[in-house]
Amino acid sequence: MIDIFYNQIVKEALTGRIDCFAIYNIIFNVEIEGVTYIASNNNENLIIPTLYINNKEEFDKKLTEYVILAKEFYNSDNYYEEIKDNDAMIEKTIMTLLWANATYEDFNNPINFIQKRIDFIKNNISIDDEIYNETLDCNIKYKTNICKVGNETPYKFNATIFKENNEYQLPAIYFGISNNELYIYAIQSTKTEPDKFQKNINRKLYKVDENFDVKNDTYENYDSGNLKDISSSFLLVSNIFIGLMKEYDINKIIISSILIERWNSKETYYKYKIDHTKEGKEELQENYDKEHQRIQKNLTEKLLRTFRRLEYHHTGINTLSYPYEFDSNMVFSLDKVDECNNELLNETFNIKSNTKGNR
Repeated sequence: MIDIFYNQIVKEALTGRIDCFAIYNIIFNVEIEGVTYIASNNNENLIIPTLYINNKEEFDKKLTEYVILAKEFYNSDNYYEEIKDNDAMIEKTIMTLLWANATYEDFNNPINFIQKRIDFIKNNISIDDEIYNETLDCNIKYKTNICKVGNETPYKFNATIFKENNEYQLPAIYFGISNNELYIYAIQSTKTEPDKFQKNINRKLYKVDENFDVKNDTYENYDSGNLKDISSSFLLVSNIFIGLMKEYDINKIIISSILIERWNSKETYYKYKIDHTKEGKEELQENYDKEHQRIQKNLTEKLLRTFRRLEYHHTGINTLSYPYEFDSNMVFSLDKVDECNNELLNETFNIKSNTKGNR
């Protein structure tokens, strides 16, 4: 396992292409107990971090612990058919994808990072319940599910608004828990063509704007710092989820502003497409640059604004730090005492679930 990491993953990461049957565009420099190895790549848009391994013995021990746990946690459906019986390739895939979810701080402190990912798997909060909501005049069912090995986190939170045979799927929240701190990496929705029921729910979700100044708190007045330009469905599902997390004595919410290797992977993909295009390379490059920056900006700002908007409505959610004040994360405190100024959010924040889990 350790041999695979140093003699395959590290060497291939220096080139930006790690071969695990599938090719993963992951690149980083490595410093091992004072000896530095520099990645080679001519794409100036890449953000190349350095993995600092200051205590190789402790790092190797922690990495081994994680891989053994992850192999048990993720079943064979997570891997291509061609490698399902190949233990070495499965281990290489697990160790490679580990770095796809690392921040700047994680590359600087990889032992702490790996321990955090171990905690994410072990902190299995199992939620599976439903409630009736009077404001929406619908039931809301919600549960936690196990993710794929390629996802940002081992678990995700799903919620669905339903009535009779009609359903409205709320976005999924990808999360992990370590040291009573909640880490949120992404909120993702699935695009579908809305039917009559879903359009009706979309209208009802505008109730999250009650007691919020929609006329003043706009992009025109506050640019990307505005709190209006968020999706009601993102706000509602985050509100439900954070309310449930209070039951587990969560006292801090940490939101990653950027996952470096996921940015690099898309940049590498874009460059490959451009290099294999015969005509209009400059225009294609310009369009790709704008599109990638737009997507990343939207992902980051929308995620952060969603929780800042929750803070606006809840007295028990408060900003502790913004990205790059201390590190690349945004951090909120989650207090036990809370008041909410919005009826729908108050109802869905204070639901209780029949939760069970191994903490």
